[in-house]
Amino acid sequence: DAASLFQPSTTITPPLPIPIGLETTAVNLAGAPLTRSPEHTLYASAYVDFDLSEDWEAKLGGIVRYTSEFDFNPGRGGVLGLDFQDDLTIVNLHGSVGQIDGGVEVGVYVNILFDVFHLNFVTTGQTGAYRGPALPRTYGAFVSFEF
Repeated sequence: DAASLFQPSTTITPPLPIPIGLETTAVNLAGAPLTRSPEHTLYASAYVDFDLSEDWEAKLGGIVRYTSEFDFNPGRGGVLGLDFQDDLTIVNLHGSVGQIDGGVEVGVYVNILFDVFHLNFVTTGQTGAYRGPALPRTYGAFVSFEF
């Protein structure tokens, strides 16, 4: 398996016998998955625009991205096993109404429609674990004018 070719051993951080922190030790991770390498990633997007009248049009679009769970660091960061991201599905949508030949356009958008908690970064070290959350759900409206 590819992981054993590129990452036959690494260091992980198991707890010390006394409760003062964690220690670093070497571990053979042959056969372990590569970091940041989900088994499955699926992506779909759609976009449609259509005329509302002779002068106005509407635009609708969205994306869906699914990623199966993956490890951020080798061996999930050690015996605590915290350095991973669960399965994740993200949905982003947008829509607008505007004049066909330029001019005014008004729209709305939402990113991470279902407000799922996901991570940008996770690491376990001698003083504990750190989990850095990614952006939360964002939404808004926009107005543009083309001249």
